[in-house]
Formats: sequence, structure tokens, C-alpha cells
Amino acid sequence: MIELHHKLKSSPQTFESVYLLLLLFFFIKLASKWGCHEVVHWLINNELENCIGAFYLSKVTGKQLLHHLTYKDYIAMKIPLKEIGNILYQTELLKQEVSDSQSQSHSKFEIETFD
Repeated sequence: MIELHHKLKSSPQTFESVYLLLLLFFFIKLASKWGCHEVVHWLINNELENCIGAFYLSKVTGKQLLHHLTYKDYIAMKIPLKEIGNILYQTELLKQEVSDSQSQSHSKFEIETFD
């Protein structure tokens, strides 16, 4: 562990890459606990800015996004039809990322460094 710590300290790029990877891992893992603001950031990151107002007014949380919203809900929220398919697709990708991150949390996490 000390050797890994030394390698990371001597290589800022490796440290930054690992840090960003860990942030992404925990961000995705906590998606079901997102509040409305995190969901809005998710929309922005997935180029779904046209939907921000409807999601914000409906106070959509990560749990709702992942487990409860359906096509009919998006229609009721007045989401543009052309965006609904993209939202459903991006939500499925997010569900897969959450599932993958949960299964990885049970496995050994290894970091390989190159000198």
C-alpha cells in the first residue's frame, strides 16, 4: 500500500485519473439517492437541456428516474416526444452503470501503474 501511495504521489496524472474514476464510481452508485439538482446535472451531461424545466417543476429525484418514471409520466410532464426516447435510453444506460458499479463494489479493486 505504501508503494502504491508513493507511485501515486510521484505521478500526478495517475493520481488524478484514479481520483476522477473513484468520483464517477461513487456518483453513479449513489444515483438512486440523487435529489432534483443532481438529476438536472445528469440531464445537462446527456444533452437533454430541453427537459430541465419539466424535471425541475416535477421535482424528479434519482430514485424516481431509475425506478418509477414511465413513458406516460414523461407525456404528462409535457416532455417533447423527440426527447422521451433519448431519456429512456439514457436512463437504461444509467441503470446499467449503477448495476455495474454495485457488482464491482463487491469485487477487489486494483490499480495498475506503469513506471
